[in-house]
Amino acid sequence: MKALYERTFDWMDRQHQALCRSIPPPQRIDQKGLTTFRFVEKRPDQAMIQQLARVISGLRATFLLLEQGLFQEQIALCRMLHDIEEDVTFLAHASRQHPAPRLLTDYLDAFFAEEIALESLEEGQRVKGRSAPSRRKIINYLASYVGTGDNPFEVSNNALAIHFTLSGYVHAASSQVMEMYDPESSFFVTAPSPNNPFRKDHEHDMWNYVYRGVLSFLRVAATIGNEDARRECALFLKEFKRLSGDRVDF
Repeated sequence: MKALYERTFDWMDRQHQALCRSIPPPQRIDQKGLTTFRFVEKRPDQAMIQQLARVISGLRATFLLLEQGLFQEQIALCRMLHDIEEDVTFLAHASRQHPAPRLLTDYLDAFFAEEIALESLEEGQRVKGRSAPSRRKIINYLASYVGTGDNPFEVSNNALAIHFTLSGYVHAASSQVMEMYDPESSFFVTAPSPNNPFRKDHEHDMWNYVYRGVLSFLRVAATIGNEDARRECALFLKEFKRLSGDRVDF
């Protein structure tokens, strides 16, 4: 699978460059005396392009951790990928609605907002984070919009179950940390552990998020209206499933 994953990551890089050419590019701006770049239009397609960049880098990092046998950290990154790929799906569907749903407006306002937490701290003001829509709201939207023919409650409940289970790896919950425990030595294994009994599960998680990553590219290409990229993504998705074998995604 290593060769297939590396091929897929390189393919994603090329597709990302093609999609970047389909949208207004970031503009050079002055921010507190420093030159930086921002998407001044703050469009949904620009948000999706940025999210896809993190999909690629996140998948590369997740694969490195899997190869090293650092499975707790790998799954923590999978939770990040899960949220990002879910956001891409949300943006792809919500941006095609007319009029745009309020949830999309709230999401984009928070996504493109500048980070001011440290400024607030330095000025002695109450520190606040971004007012981003909750994960539950995103999941409920997708359950009602995407889950055609399914029970929206079941779709939403399944997504929340995955979200909260993976959160245990992010926040180091006891039951997840106990997977590091070695009863023979009575210690926790913190070094790379490629022969960990949970490896097969983690390998499937890796496949799942790579597969979902390719799906994300397909959704973005279709939403942006880049027909050449959409066809290329559809063909690659079919080829990826053929080479990797048929597996169950979640």
